[in-house]
Amino acid sequence: MAHAQGCACAARSHGGAEQTLDELTWTRGPCGHASRGDAAALAAVLSRDPGAATRVDCAGYTPLHYAARGGKREAVSVLLAAGAGVDACTAGGRATPLMRAAAGGHAAVVDDLLA
Repeated sequence: MAHAQGCACAARSHGGAEQTLDELTWTRGPCGHASRGDAAALAAVLSRDPGAATRVDCAGYTPLHYAARGGKREAVSVLLAAGAGVDACTAGGRATPLMRAAAGGHAAVVDDLLA
């Protein structure tokens, strides 16, 4: 995953057993749930904070980018139902969730994003 220079977002691993507060927040937030495909946890977060479906991290990734990149179809479905933007672009590469799904070879997710 491309990061902007100086990016300290939680998706960047620092190794070891320690986690920064930002990393912990990311892991337990919508991007982390989407990345793991945890649709139930994602739905719970979105029920409390509907705006989380379109929130971006420091690289410009939304939860939908992470779910699409990993082929997490159920998480993609939850995010689309919550109004996630299929045309959201990353900060650096201007990649959309569709581009991430296609690059990962996730044909079913590509179909879902085009529907």
